Amino acid sequence: MTMSKQAITNWKKLSDQLRKFNEYVHYKNLEIGIDDNYEVSFRDTNSYLWKEEEYKSEIAVNARKMLSSHKWDESWIGTGKIAKCVIDAMDHSGNLVQYNQKINFENRFNPEHETFQPDAERVVFELFRGTDDEAAFNAAIKTFGAKYDTIAYLFYIKDSARFLPIRSRHFDQCFSELGIDYSTEGKCSYENYCGFLEIVGEIRDYMEENLPMKSAPELIDAHSFVWIMHEGQYKTWSSPNAKSSESEVEQYRERQKKKQKKRDEQYPKEYVSEISLTKEDWIELLGNQDVFSSNDIDLLKKFYLADNHALTCVELASREGTNPSSYISPVVGLAKRITKAKNLDPIYGEEDRRVWWRVPFWGAYKDDNHFEWKLRPELADALAELYPYLDFEELENEEDNKYIDDINRDAFSDVNEDFEYSGIPQKKKASVLSKGRPTPPRSRRVAKNALAHAGYRCEINGDHFTFTRKNSDKPYTEPHHLIPLSMQDEFEYSLDVEENVVSLCSNCHNWIHLGQGAEELIRQLYDDRIEHLRKVKLDISIDELLKLYGI
Repeated sequence: MTMSKQAITNWKKLSDQLRKFNEYVHYKNLEIGIDDNYEVSFRDTNSYLWKEEEYKSEIAVNARKMLSSHKWDESWIGTGKIAKCVIDAMDHSGNLVQYNQKINFENRFNPEHETFQPDAERVVFELFRGTDDEAAFNAAIKTFGAKYDTIAYLFYIKDSARFLPIRSRHFDQCFSELGIDYSTEGKCSYENYCGFLEIVGEIRDYMEENLPMKSAPELIDAHSFVWIMHEGQYKTWSSPNAKSSESEVEQYRERQKKKQKKRDEQYPKEYVSEISLTKEDWIELLGNQDVFSSNDIDLLKKFYLADNHALTCVELASREGTNPSSYISPVVGLAKRITKAKNLDPIYGEEDRRVWWRVPFWGAYKDDNHFEWKLRPELADALAELYPYLDFEELENEEDNKYIDDINRDAFSDVNEDFEYSGIPQKKKASVLSKGRPTPPRSRRVAKNALAHAGYRCEINGDHFTFTRKNSDKPYTEPHHLIPLSMQDEFEYSLDVEENVVSLCSNCHNWIHLGQGAEELIRQLYDDRIEHLRKVKLDISIDELLKLYGI
């Protein structure tokens, strides 16, 4: 059977809709007095999504109670007992089944109606108690007609984790808006239904990876996202922040593109081989699961987030605690699959030996004589389009730098030099939009208090060299959140508190972010701070903390 494998090809359209959906839900929650901190949840009682969409899950739960199909016995077939159960469940389907289809369904069990089907009870018995879904679907079409709403609903209440209700025209229009070339109207079949489920499954997976959520989305949540997309109020709504936020995002991306293009042009070309793959070709390949596995994509994301989209195997191995040579085989395997899929000409290196790594990468020797791999520009552009939130990982670093710059402009005239930790947990602050992305705010007051508490000395070693600030007589050190602020959503209380901010000299601060062997520094800071962190309800193990630093 042919399924709709990788039906979603325009991931940018889906990403744009999810961004709008995030802001729309946030705005609707604010209208009813709930600040969700731009974190989507379908399960929070009384939230907008819970009020609007939870009814579907409730319908499934109540319908299963009415059915009690686990109690059915084959001897019930033909007695009317099964008919009563399924008709009651159908009557409570709400807007998941059109009214005329409900009537048609009920008539198939009525011996006095011209559309009566004597095998109707056996068909639904096999649907709910049997294991051959395809045969059950086909039998339902034969018995009840090609009524997509009806049959999809029966499968949904059978197993709401695997199946979904459907409104063909509704979903076809939304798929079209998302650039998905797939239609269901007038095509009621098991194959078509499986294709529909696969598409919604792909949307769910993309939501989990790219949408800030309190918990992993279920299949019905992706269904709800598409359902809401079709509502008139959502279609006509525009965020008050949309113009400025999207403008900031585009300006940020344009600056990054220009900067990266110049670096690409200046990159040494001794170990660069030309191939005929465009950004669009790479987008197609990245969406082909026979070529790119999830592990392959995860690896490429690490290169994308690195400076100049380049890393050496030694750097990768140091971060992940692996052997540098362990990356060679996966890259060679990936390059072979790419070459086969696009029928690329062989690439040869020294001594006419075939070179595989040059398919996805450029390369050059660094000053330390280690050889780096750098993502081909077209591949990097494809990753940026498919996974736009990658750009915001770089943005997080920009926020840190801006935070330090703001503090450096301060005269420190209002600092309490005798500041002591309060030991009182602080409530989380609402995120602010920075270049279109919700970002935890950083308090200059908290940072200055933390630096004063440390005596403006480096907390790795108080004897480390420092210098006097331009705008004050205080020694220069930099604030660093030991538990990264990017993990704020994982904690009940604020991470932007003095107990979580350490004072570091410039060298140690850069070492923690960029250098090898940073584990020793983090362990030292952890041992010094863990008791203070626990007092403000920020409890974390050293292993968990090291993972946040990619160690």
